[in-house]
Amino acid sequence: MLRLSWLLALSLIAPFAVADTPRASVSYDELHDMLQKAATAGNGLEHIGISSLHVTSVLCGVTVSDIHLQMQPAGKPAVALPLTADGSLQLPMDPALYRENPLILSNQPKHSLEISAAIKFIPPTAGPSTYRVLMTAVGQINTLIHREAGMLSWFAPKVEGLIFLFRKNPATLTIHTPKGDSVMQAGTSPYQFLPADTRIIQVKYDQDLYASNPAVDLSVAPTDVMPLMDPGTMKKMNAAPGKQKCKPNPAQRTPSPTSQTGLL
Repeated sequence: MLRLSWLLALSLIAPFAVADTPRASVSYDELHDMLQKAATAGNGLEHIGISSLHVTSVLCGVTVSDIHLQMQPAGKPAVALPLTADGSLQLPMDPALYRENPLILSNQPKHSLEISAAIKFIPPTAGPSTYRVLMTAVGQINTLIHREAGMLSWFAPKVEGLIFLFRKNPATLTIHTPKGDSVMQAGTSPYQFLPADTRIIQVKYDQDLYASNPAVDLSVAPTDVMPLMDPGTMKKMNAAPGKQKCKPNPAQRTPSPTSQTGLL
């Protein structure tokens, strides 16, 4: 992930496999409905941003740059649907397309792609604010997670704070308490899923500070915000790319020593 619009995926995941085709494919209306549901889920939550769709491969060694999508409207040339560096898909929201419901095809094998509807945190601005304004997103996103998880909310991950991301700029977050100022400096990120030049400030949610609501000062506006999850979830997120669970990629099979064609 490069430009991190930090996303927290909802319980809206579907495979690209709805059509009788050897390539991964999905209908327009299914993606449209997923996006609408995600957008509706964030209604009324002022610290939650615009929903988006994210495409990922379940195959080992397949990156976002390897995935190409195109939509095939009836009687018209195919329309390319490019993905951003982090896998975001900007789906055109068009009532005419919804009525027509064209097929969206990929260049990847059937059952190898997944798409999730997700939302993002809205980064705060630089300057003076309050602890409650800064950390309200924690309660809002936990409410959203449990609402979407429904009966499975007991097993849902919990957001324990926020991680503010900065790119190279020196940054400080100062919390002005009656006992004195608490100053946090942006430091090197320990997370392998972030770019190497990312600097972070981690703020764990504190109920007492939320109640007393001290003034805070942020020297630089963060480029993005991501959730500080429970330790178990953060450990899974920080798994080295080579150790992440994936399915064997047929295109990367080692030729069989007994095969004349080199195919298994």
